Amino acid sequence: MGIESMGLSRALEVGPWDQRLRRGWHEGLLAGCPVVLATCGVGLKAAERWARVLLDEYEPRLIVLTGASGGVGPAVDVGDLVLGESIYQLDGRKVAVRYPADPELLALAHRMAEVAPFRPVRGRRPRIVEAGVATADRVVRDPVWGEQLAREHGILAVEMEGAALARVCYERGVPFLVVRAISDVIGRSWQWLTMIRYLVPAQRNAERLIFALVRHLHLHSEG
Repeated sequence: MGIESMGLSRALEVGPWDQRLRRGWHEGLLAGCPVVLATCGVGLKAAERWARVLLDEYEPRLIVLTGASGGVGPAVDVGDLVLGESIYQLDGRKVAVRYPADPELLALAHRMAEVAPFRPVRGRRPRIVEAGVATADRVVRDPVWGEQLAREHGILAVEMEGAALARVCYERGVPFLVVRAISDVIGRSWQWLTMIRYLVPAQRNAERLIFALVRHLHLHSEG
């Protein structure tokens, strides 16, 4: 959603293209690096459609997907950031496909988390957790099922887009990383009110991590 990329959009500067809204994405410079910032919309079909269009038109060096998600199990709390070690496509209640993330991007994200200027959410600094991220075709509300995903597959976040992007990136050989901000925890009291209140502050920390990662990549590429 647009609210999940608002901070990065505001950080864009005019670059090799004009900074403008163009078929659902912005083009510009982020930390000096040419980027395309796309808002894919909700769901697998929307994510796959935009991933294919962007890869066809821009041939990017890598893709990072971010946004808020529901947390599962006791190992995450509101405000934590989950780095997707693997993205799991769910078929109903079962795991159908697993897409491992790029190990170099994962390692770099951990290093950048040490220097990113995170802000407290609910009075605590976010934890950075490397874990599985599951993609479902509907909103998950069952905490028992969520805890089963955590126990059997190490899944700590559930969302609705990551597996579509991962599949397209695998087809094209493009490295990818998924960074999800936990805005609520499935099954907890007042879950939806928690999501409404903390989605934006949690996601802004995810964007700060991505900004630091892009800046590092750009500086490294410049030698």
